[in-house]
Amino acid sequence: MGLFHETKGEIDKAISNYKLVLNQEPYHKQALINLSLLVDNLADAISYIDIAEKISTDSKLWMAKGVILSKMGKIAEAHELLLKEREIGWLDMQPDLSYYY
Repeated sequence: MGLFHETKGEIDKAISNYKLVLNQEPYHKQALINLSLLVDNLADAISYIDIAEKISTDSKLWMAKGVILSKMGKIAEAHELLLKEREIGWLDMQPDLSYYY
């Protein structure tokens, strides 16, 4: 339901739904990634990404981390991450996450 509300632009409802998912399944990777991109508090966003990193590392996770770092003003770190991901194919998934910029 979080993704449904997110696509409708109902961000508060999406955040609530992702948090409900995490209450039932604390290591739900996709909920952690999506929630990290939606919350206003960047410290919370980083904590969600840190939890997701413990589960696995993949292109979506690194792309999300790059977006969050750029929001934090850490442009050099974000740039390095995104360049590294470009080498392993992050551009293929850009349409999925590009609207977060």
